[in-house]
Amino acid sequence: MDDRKLQQLLHEADRDADAGSPPQADFGARVRQLDRRRRRGRRMSLAALGLLAVCSLTFGSLWRQSVRPAPTRDRIARDDRPRIDVAQVRAELAELQTRIAREEAELAALRAAEKRAKLNRQIAAARNRVSVGNDFEREIERSALILLVGADWKIERYQMIESARSDYRQLVKSFPQTQWADAARQRLLALQN
Repeated sequence: MDDRKLQQLLHEADRDADAGSPPQADFGARVRQLDRRRRRGRRMSLAALGLLAVCSLTFGSLWRQSVRPAPTRDRIARDDRPRIDVAQVRAELAELQTRIAREEAELAALRAAEKRAKLNRQIAAARNRVSVGNDFEREIERSALILLVGADWKIERYQMIESARSDYRQLVKSFPQTQWADAARQRLLALQN
């Protein structure tokens, strides 16, 4: 999965969160299924590459032996072991390592998308739990939720821990009676440990 596809998925998740529609319930399952397929495909491709290498070495050496002229006294004295091209083996190994790194990057991107979907589901569930009161109370709850989500994103996406701590403290100070202040207190305790 390239960066463009990942950005498109994130953009769609943002759009769904802004529209207030619940995110797809099976997105996480779909991501896990794709992850399993990619792992299985990677294992199969590595096994196929290994089998191909073994076959090529075996059949190559057999072919070389069948093509050789009859041994003479000079040739019998020489070392007739098959030669291995070390440079070629190193190049193949480097190619395999590059491919593994690329697959691991894709896996990390899928995991990030799954985290994002989980966060969007939590936001949608939280929006549904906001108590129905007057407009002023809803705006207070909404403001507290925005501060909480912003601080969570600072940690998860940007690793800005100090800035997130500051946001959590601001939320607790500004909106102490909301359910989001309790969540911010819990996150502050978790960050201290």
